[in-house]
Amino acid sequence: AVAERAGYTATTIYRYFANKDDLLFSMVAEGLAAFTAALREGRDVGEDPLSRIEGIGLAYVRFGLDHPALYRLLFIQRPDFLGRSRGDIQTLRVESFTLLREAVVSAMSAGAARADDAAAVSMSLWAVVHGVTSLAITMPGVSRVQADHMAAQAVGWCIQGLRT
Repeated sequence: AVAERAGYTATTIYRYFANKDDLLFSMVAEGLAAFTAALREGRDVGEDPLSRIEGIGLAYVRFGLDHPALYRLLFIQRPDFLGRSRGDIQTLRVESFTLLREAVVSAMSAGAARADDAAAVSMSLWAVVHGVTSLAITMPGVSRVQADHMAAQAVGWCIQGLRT
C-alpha cells in the first residue's frame, strides 16, 4: 500500500527497503526526529525553567494530535521498535527523553522545582502527556478542543506539583 500511494510497484519499494520492518524502522527514525524537533521547539518558547517543561509537555501532546498515525506507530502499536538495537532509533529515543530530563534538572537546579529524582519526575511527566495523547487519539468523540484543554490542564497540574 505504501508503494502504491507513492506511485511505485510493490517490488520497486523493496529496492529501497529489505522488508516491511526495514520500512517501518525508517518511518520510526524519521518520526522520532520530527518528534524530538517538536519537543525542542516547545522547550525553546519558555524563558523560565518551569515554562520550558510546560512547553515540552504541550509540544508532546500537540505532536501526537497533529500526527496521530505516526504517534500510534511510535508509541502505541509498535513500541517494540523503540527497544531494538538500531542506532539511529536509540539515539533519537534517548535524545527526546533527555530534553525533558535536562529541563527538569534545570528547574530543580534553579530552585523553581522542588528537589527530587529528576529521572523519576521526568518519567512521570512523560507518562502524563502520553496518557493524554493516547486517550485523545484513540477515544472516539474527543475533539481537538477537548484534547487541547486536557493537555493544558494536565500539564498545568504537573507544573503546580513541581513548584517549590
